[in-house]
Amino acid sequence: MTGESKKKILYIITKSVWAGAGKYTRDLAVSLPRNEFEPMVAAGGKGAMAEKLISAGIPYFEIKGFQRDVSFQKDIRAFFEILALLFKIKPDTVHVSSAKAGGIAGAAILAYKLFTSHFSLIACFTAHGWTFNEPRPRWQIIFQQNHMPFLQQNHLRFGIRLQYRAEKQNRPGAENGCHS
Repeated sequence: MTGESKKKILYIITKSVWAGAGKYTRDLAVSLPRNEFEPMVAAGGKGAMAEKLISAGIPYFEIKGFQRDVSFQKDIRAFFEILALLFKIKPDTVHVSSAKAGGIAGAAILAYKLFTSHFSLIACFTAHGWTFNEPRPRWQIIFQQNHMPFLQQNHLRFGIRLQYRAEKQNRPGAENGCHS
């Protein structure tokens, strides 16, 4: 396959730490056959995951606005950073991990689809945990709950529903959902 016919896959995760979701994202990116796919990763910070990706030859994009805690200004910044990245690389698939990245990236993906009419863009979401179930101030809970419509509009609700069912049934492990 030529470089132009390779499928571009952008993985987005909130933080570039070397832990469960970060390791999962790195493993996915480096495992793809390079003759068919062009994997790229975007995340907050330049932690151990970023270093491992860069050393493996995977393009890494730092989203400076990403952080774990809710910050209206930084979350808006992250939205525009992701939107600009989508316009720059024009991915065929975006795979988002973590609830916060899912909400912000979901909104950016929706905006990108509307601005470009690129409705064939595939969006996947993998929930690695329900951070919005943690004790938080009321304003943060309201903010976090308001990102769910963006996920639903981007057809990412399937993965959330499967993850929620798995947790309700007290089954270990995450199930993934991917829709175009």
